Amino acid sequence: MEIVILSFFSSLGILLVCTRTLGVNRVIKHRKKLDILVTFGLPALFVGTFSGMITAFFTGLWFTIKTILLALVIPKTFPSYGNQEDRRNDAKGNRSSRPYRGKVGHDQARVSVLKRM
Repeated sequence: MEIVILSFFSSLGILLVCTRTLGVNRVIKHRKKLDILVTFGLPALFVGTFSGMITAFFTGLWFTIKTILLALVIPKTFPSYGNQEDRRNDAKGNRSSRPYRGKVGHDQARVSVLKRM
């Protein structure tokens, strides 16, 4: 029984570290990869002991259950860049990335030189 409880808290710690470093949306997005990594990678660390292996497998099981619940509770809010076919060719949509800078040009420079004289 204590192995199950220890594995529960271990998986909670791993999930907290993943959500704090990657963010909740990325954890949900890469949920299956993280499940495989925790379920099969963690027992590789505890190959020497039987209780370590069992705890690691239970941790992977708890981690999988928690990520499934996390995906159900938090809606998918991945960034949406819109439909590219819906782009209109108007002035608002076709702004350049460099803002327009007024022409300082030669005329203004001549005026300032003439004012000094």
